[in-house]
Amino acid sequence: MKRLIKRGILLLLTLAVLVVCVACGGGSNETTTANGDDTEPEQTSEENAQTQEAPAPTPDESDKSEIDPNASAEELVQLGSEYANERNYKKAMECYKLAADKGDAYAWNYMGGLYENGQGVPQDYQKAMECYETAAQAGNTRALIYLGSFYQYGKGDVQQNYEKALEYYDEAAEKGDESAATYAAALRETIGG
Repeated sequence: MKRLIKRGILLLLTLAVLVVCVACGGGSNETTTANGDDTEPEQTSEENAQTQEAPAPTPDESDKSEIDPNASAEELVQLGSEYANERNYKKAMECYKLAADKGDAYAWNYMGGLYENGQGVPQDYQKAMECYETAAQAGNTRALIYLGSFYQYGKGDVQQNYEKALEYYDEAAEKGDESAATYAAALRETIGG
Protein backbone atom coordinates (compact mmCIF):
# COMPACT_ATOMS: atom_id res chain seq x y z
CA MET A 1 0.00 0.00 0.00
CA LYS A 2 2.86 2.39 0.87
CA ARG A 3 4.43 1.71 -2.52
CA LEU A 4 1.16 2.58 -4.27
CA ILE A 5 0.87 5.82 -2.31
CA LYS A 6 4.50 6.69 -3.08
CA ARG A 7 3.92 6.04 -6.79
CA GLY A 8 0.80 8.25 -6.70
CA ILE A 9 2.72 11.07 -5.03
CA LEU A 10 5.51 10.86 -7.62
CA LEU A 11 2.96 10.89 -10.41
CA LEU A 12 1.23 13.95 -8.94
CA LEU A 13 4.59 15.70 -8.52
CA THR A 14 5.50 15.00 -12.13
CA LEU A 15 2.11 16.23 -13.34
CA ALA A 16 2.43 19.39 -11.23
CA VAL A 17 5.81 20.18 -12.81
CA LEU A 18 4.36 19.69 -16.28
CA VAL A 19 1.32 21.88 -15.53
CA VAL A 20 3.55 24.67 -14.21
CA CYS A 21 5.80 24.40 -17.25
CA VAL A 22 2.84 24.56 -19.66
CA ALA A 23 1.25 27.41 -17.69
CA CYS A 24 4.48 29.39 -18.02
CA GLY A 25 4.29 29.03 -21.79
CA GLY A 26 7.33 26.81 -21.90
CA GLY A 27 5.53 23.81 -23.35
CA SER A 28 6.66 20.33 -22.56
CA ASN A 29 9.44 18.13 -23.77
CA GLU A 30 7.52 15.09 -22.59
CA THR A 31 8.65 11.77 -23.96
CA THR A 32 7.30 8.32 -23.31
CA THR A 33 9.25 5.11 -23.36
CA ALA A 34 8.07 1.68 -24.38
CA ASN A 35 6.22 1.27 -21.08
CA GLY A 36 4.56 4.67 -21.66
CA ASP A 37 5.07 6.20 -18.21
CA ASP A 38 8.36 8.11 -18.14
CA THR A 39 8.79 11.82 -18.70
CA GLU A 40 11.99 13.48 -19.75
CA PRO A 41 13.62 16.18 -17.59
CA GLU A 42 12.23 19.61 -18.36
CA GLN A 43 14.46 22.49 -19.35
CA THR A 44 14.31 25.81 -17.53
CA SER A 45 12.42 28.71 -19.07
CA GLU A 46 15.61 30.16 -20.54
CA GLU A 47 16.69 26.79 -21.91
CA ASN A 48 13.18 26.08 -23.18
CA ALA A 49 13.20 29.38 -25.10
CA GLN A 50 16.27 28.07 -26.85
CA THR A 51 14.53 24.86 -27.95
CA GLN A 52 11.41 26.29 -29.60
CA GLU A 53 11.31 26.49 -33.37
CA ALA A 54 10.32 29.69 -35.16
CA PRO A 55 10.77 31.36 -38.55
CA ALA A 56 14.23 32.71 -39.35
CA PRO A 57 14.77 36.29 -38.22
CA THR A 58 14.71 39.15 -40.67
CA PRO A 59 18.06 40.69 -41.70
CA ASP A 60 17.45 43.60 -39.32
CA GLU A 61 17.03 41.22 -36.37
CA SER A 62 20.05 39.06 -37.21
CA ASP A 63 22.32 42.09 -37.57
CA LYS A 64 21.32 43.77 -34.29
CA SER A 65 24.94 43.77 -33.16
CA GLU A 66 28.23 42.35 -34.20
CA ILE A 67 29.57 39.58 -32.05
CA ASP A 68 32.77 40.71 -30.36
CA PRO A 69 35.09 37.70 -30.05
CA ASN A 70 37.04 39.63 -27.40
CA ALA A 71 34.00 39.92 -25.13
CA SER A 72 34.02 37.98 -21.88
CA ALA A 73 32.54 34.49 -21.81
CA GLU A 74 29.67 35.78 -19.64
CA GLU A 75 28.88 38.53 -22.15
CA LEU A 76 28.96 36.04 -25.03
CA VAL A 77 26.64 33.63 -23.22
CA GLN A 78 24.26 36.51 -22.45
CA LEU A 79 24.28 37.63 -26.09
CA GLY A 80 23.84 34.03 -27.23
CA SER A 81 20.83 33.69 -24.94
CA GLU A 82 19.35 36.88 -26.38
CA TYR A 83 19.75 35.49 -29.89
CA ALA A 84 18.25 32.17 -28.79
CA ASN A 85 15.27 33.96 -27.24
CA GLU A 86 14.77 35.63 -30.62
CA ARG A 87 15.05 32.15 -32.19
CA ASN A 88 18.19 33.13 -34.10
CA TYR A 89 19.95 29.88 -33.23
CA LYS A 90 22.82 30.25 -35.68
CA LYS A 91 23.93 33.50 -34.04
CA ALA A 92 23.31 31.95 -30.62
CA MET A 93 25.57 29.02 -31.52
CA GLU A 94 28.24 31.41 -32.77
CA CYS A 95 28.22 33.21 -29.41
CA TYR A 96 28.19 29.98 -27.42
CA LYS A 97 31.12 28.57 -29.38
CA LEU A 98 33.18 31.67 -28.64
CA ALA A 99 32.27 31.46 -24.93
CA ALA A 100 32.95 27.71 -24.87
CA ASP A 101 36.40 28.35 -26.30
CA LYS A 102 36.93 30.48 -23.19
CA GLY A 103 35.89 27.55 -20.99
CA ASP A 104 32.35 28.60 -20.07
CA ALA A 105 30.30 25.65 -18.74
CA TYR A 106 26.95 27.30 -19.55
CA ALA A 107 28.00 27.82 -23.15
CA TRP A 108 28.87 24.12 -23.49
CA ASN A 109 25.52 23.17 -21.97
CA TYR A 110 23.56 25.49 -24.29
CA MET A 111 25.48 24.22 -27.32
CA GLY A 112 24.48 20.70 -26.28
CA GLY A 113 20.84 21.75 -26.30
CA LEU A 114 21.13 23.26 -29.77
CA TYR A 115 22.78 20.10 -31.14
CA GLU A 116 20.27 17.87 -29.37
CA ASN A 117 17.32 19.75 -30.83
CA GLY A 118 18.85 20.60 -34.23
CA GLN A 119 18.52 24.34 -33.80
CA GLY A 120 20.91 26.46 -35.83
CA VAL A 121 22.87 23.28 -36.57
CA PRO A 122 21.95 19.82 -37.86
CA GLN A 123 20.65 17.60 -35.06
CA ASP A 124 23.59 15.60 -33.74
CA TYR A 125 23.17 13.56 -30.55
CA GLN A 126 26.87 12.66 -30.44
CA LYS A 127 27.93 16.32 -30.47
CA ALA A 128 25.23 17.09 -27.91
CA MET A 129 26.63 14.40 -25.60
CA GLU A 130 30.16 15.76 -26.05
CA CYS A 131 29.00 19.27 -25.19
CA TYR A 132 27.05 18.08 -22.15
CA GLU A 133 30.05 16.02 -20.97
CA THR A 134 32.35 19.05 -21.27
CA ALA A 135 29.80 21.23 -19.46
CA ALA A 136 29.44 18.64 -16.69
CA GLN A 137 33.22 18.38 -16.28
CA ALA A 138 33.28 22.16 -15.94
CA GLY A 139 30.69 21.99 -13.13
CA ASN A 140 27.32 22.49 -14.86
CA THR A 141 24.79 20.32 -13.01
CA ARG A 142 22.04 20.73 -15.62
CA ALA A 143 24.36 19.03 -18.10
CA LEU A 144 24.52 16.04 -15.75
CA ILE A 145 20.73 15.82 -15.88
CA TYR A 146 20.70 15.98 -19.67
CA LEU A 147 23.34 13.24 -19.80
CA GLY A 148 21.17 11.19 -17.47
CA SER A 149 18.21 11.63 -19.80
CA PHE A 150 20.28 10.34 -22.74
CA TYR A 151 20.87 7.12 -20.81
CA GLN A 152 17.37 6.91 -19.36
CA TYR A 153 15.72 7.14 -22.76
CA GLY A 154 18.45 5.70 -25.00
CA LYS A 155 18.74 8.76 -27.23
CA GLY A 156 20.66 8.58 -30.49
CA ASP A 157 23.31 5.87 -30.43
CA VAL A 158 23.29 5.75 -26.63
CA GLN A 159 22.09 2.42 -25.24
CA GLN A 160 19.38 2.76 -22.60
CA ASN A 161 21.10 2.26 -19.25
CA TYR A 162 19.11 3.09 -16.11
CA GLU A 163 22.09 2.62 -13.78
CA LYS A 164 24.16 5.12 -15.76
CA ALA A 165 21.21 7.55 -15.82
CA LEU A 166 20.91 7.25 -12.04
CA GLU A 167 24.63 7.93 -11.63
CA TYR A 168 24.24 11.23 -13.48
CA TYR A 169 21.02 12.19 -11.66
CA ASP A 170 22.55 11.31 -8.28
CA GLU A 171 25.72 13.29 -9.02
CA ALA A 172 23.66 16.35 -9.97
CA ALA A 173 21.55 15.92 -6.83
CA GLU A 174 24.69 15.68 -4.67
CA LYS A 175 25.82 18.96 -6.21
CA GLY A 176 22.58 20.64 -5.14
CA ASP A 177 20.19 20.28 -8.08
CA GLU A 178 16.87 19.41 -6.44
CA SER A 179 15.18 18.42 -9.69
CA ALA A 180 17.85 15.75 -10.22
CA ALA A 181 16.76 14.04 -6.99
CA THR A 182 13.19 14.04 -8.28
CA TYR A 183 14.24 12.46 -11.59
CA ALA A 184 16.31 9.84 -9.77
CA ALA A 185 13.43 8.97 -7.42
CA ALA A 186 10.97 8.71 -10.30
CA LEU A 187 13.33 6.48 -12.28
CA ARG A 188 13.97 4.25 -9.26
CA GLU A 189 10.23 3.90 -8.79
CA THR A 190 9.77 3.05 -12.46
CA ILE A 191 12.42 0.34 -12.44
CA GLY A 192 11.42 -0.94 -9.02
CA GLY A 193 14.60 0.06 -7.22
